[in-house]
Amino acid sequence: MQSRAQGVEHVERQLAELSSVFERLSLMVHEHELMLERIDSNTDAALLHIEQSKVEVGKYHDSVSSNRNLAIKVFMIFVVFFAFYVVFLV
Repeated sequence: MQSRAQGVEHVERQLAELSSVFERLSLMVHEHELMLERIDSNTDAALLHIEQSKVEVGKYHDSVSSNRNLAIKVFMIFVVFFAFYVVFLV
């Protein structure tokens, strides 16, 4: 009878240890869930920033391209005036 009582006590201790392990596991899962939510939120924010930066880079590219065309036109006007000056006024 006593060995049976010791066996039951041993099983109870093992169940208590197992319960403790599952409680710690549950806490770890909850902490990881919060960490994953932060990672997901940061990833979404990074994606939004990347999309906004692509729009801004596109705007800058258009601005630089139009400025380059303007610079070429102004340079050509100077060349024409210089040629006119050299040919007719010198």
